Amino acid sequence: MITSDHGGEGVNKWSVVIRLTSGSVLVAVIVAVFAVAASAAAPTHFRQTLGPFVFDFAAGTFCDFTYHEEVIGTQNIEAFFDTQGKLIDLHEQVDASIIHQNVDASLTLNETIHYVFDVDVITGEITVRGQNWQLRTEDGRVVLVGAGRTIENVFTGEIFTETPNAKADLLTICTALDGAPAF
Repeated sequence: MITSDHGGEGVNKWSVVIRLTSGSVLVAVIVAVFAVAASAAAPTHFRQTLGPFVFDFAAGTFCDFTYHEEVIGTQNIEAFFDTQGKLIDLHEQVDASIIHQNVDASLTLNETIHYVFDVDVITGEITVRGQNWQLRTEDGRVVLVGAGRTIENVFTGEIFTETPNAKADLLTICTALDGAPAF
């Protein structure tokens, strides 16, 4: 378990990995793509679609039931460079939809994610903020909402600050799907 500063409550490491993988990969891709062609004149902007990604996990892997997940989203990314053309800052806006299913109980929740992700490439500080996630039933009823701000170090994984409910974790998702986490 990774711990956070909101009451010493544990944060499931898989939720952190899942939610921030795109950011870590993004940093590497941006550095590789733009390092040569960088210009301090203006930021570089691009938009891309993520997914669809489909994951299936047997009961006992993440939750105490057979779990299915589908993810699709978009990224709007701006890369900022210094006068020497070195990448110094990334600004990313993400909108994604995730389908969470308890296959055993035929229960589905739809998650919507809207957040802004800033990376200071020099310090390694990542700030994520916004209405980070929202779980709804198939008929649109809101089950859970998470919003807030998280600041971490991309190099060390250290969490500097995290507001309560800023991230969804397996405890939250498995419980909302009428089950429990497998750990």
